[in-house]
Amino acid sequence: MGECMIEADFYNYLKNNVELTSLIPASNIYLGQIPDNVKMPYLLLEIFNGVRTPMGARKTEISNPFKISVYVDSANKVKGKIIIEKALSILENLRGAVASTDDVVVTCNSIGTVFTIGETLAYSFTGRIRYIDIVV
Repeated sequence: MGECMIEADFYNYLKNNVELTSLIPASNIYLGQIPDNVKMPYLLLEIFNGVRTPMGARKTEISNPFKISVYVDSANKVKGKIIIEKALSILENLRGAVASTDDVVVTCNSIGTVFTIGETLAYSFTGRIRYIDIVV
């Protein structure tokens, strides 16, 4: 499957989650980086290079750290908190199948300190995606 596929799987998982998209449009959920001139609120999913642990000739466990951030303007601070809490509840302790892999375990840390950049507030949490990659 590979690490690029897990990025697409989780990006689509978030974009297709009805509970999340009832709070933030799917078009405002981004993977990796945010384009210029995007209207808030928006959610950014970042998945980083992880650790690959061989488990046999054709099996590898991969563990990738990730970060989810929600950006809002200061007038929508409560909405930002609601969105990040929903993203956390969707991913927290996720187990089982996610699109191209059947063997996923997600662990999440708590929501971190809110930081501001001018009039923009950012809420975020980090976590880890673990899965098995089988080479065919």
